[in-house]
Amino acid sequence: MKELKLDFTPRFSKRMEFYSKKGISGTFMATGGQVGMAAGEKRQLFFKGKGLIFDGYREYTPFDDAKMIDWNASLRANKKLVKKFSEEKNKNIVFFFDVSSSMSYSSHTKLKNEYAAELIASLSYSYLNTGDSIGLVMFTDHLVTRRKFSVGEVQWLNICKDLSNAEYYDGDFDFDKSIKELMSFVKTEAVIILVSDLIGIRKNQDWKKTFEILAVKFELITLMIRDPFDNYIPKGMGPVILEGPNKEGRGIVDLEAIRDEYNKDNSEFITEFKDFVEKMGGDFIMLTTDKDFKEPVRNFMTWREEVWR
Repeated sequence: MKELKLDFTPRFSKRMEFYSKKGISGTFMATGGQVGMAAGEKRQLFFKGKGLIFDGYREYTPFDDAKMIDWNASLRANKKLVKKFSEEKNKNIVFFFDVSSSMSYSSHTKLKNEYAAELIASLSYSYLNTGDSIGLVMFTDHLVTRRKFSVGEVQWLNICKDLSNAEYYDGDFDFDKSIKELMSFVKTEAVIILVSDLIGIRKNQDWKKTFEILAVKFELITLMIRDPFDNYIPKGMGPVILEGPNKEGRGIVDLEAIRDEYNKDNSEFITEFKDFVEKMGGDFIMLTTDKDFKEPVRNFMTWREEVWR
């Protein structure tokens, strides 16, 4: 790529600060009010399996579930108290970022890879602030760059530097090969956050086996990044000139003629993929580049809090 239009300014990076240590330790705001967070708690909403240990009491608030009240402790203190918990350990998190050529597409102002890079930078900022260790792997048909786990502000700056390097972007897509290289690189317990449009994954008929291996070894979260046109061809589209992401297969295609079949096939694949990943114990979110990622990710994290509470 010649140029990337990315916003990693302090103003931008704080878009997701309700996931940061400050936000998690304080109050988590959601539509309609406060959701299950109060001063003194440190909770990790995005990941499962993070052990919680008892860390004293705090006073009950109207936003808490009444089931959380410890009545024995409340009677002794003569006020309603709920238990506080802290995490046993932090997580190793790897963002596994697809930077192949299909991600360099947009039907409007934001390329898929630009949208994804800003999402990764924002989440990295948040989780580094909770003490988690973050790594970044960018891939096409091989691992383009690998940044080992680390913590702190310097790691966030290094991740932003990698995400901003246009030389790392564009190329063929080979998920199977890249996964094998990833598993050789990450040899410890980790959360893998796959960020990709997953276009081209069905070229390999064994893609499910590859995902199965990944889901067995790691905690897996898939963030599917799609342009609206990736998912759905609207009515009224006539003949257009199309070509593959690597300038191959250029030709004229009547979009109206293929619209129904394309939309049906794409919808079925997304449903199939989501169901399969969840069956393997992973999680799935689909984000489209015409909408800010903040609210969908917030909703997902709130749901994860309810599931793993």
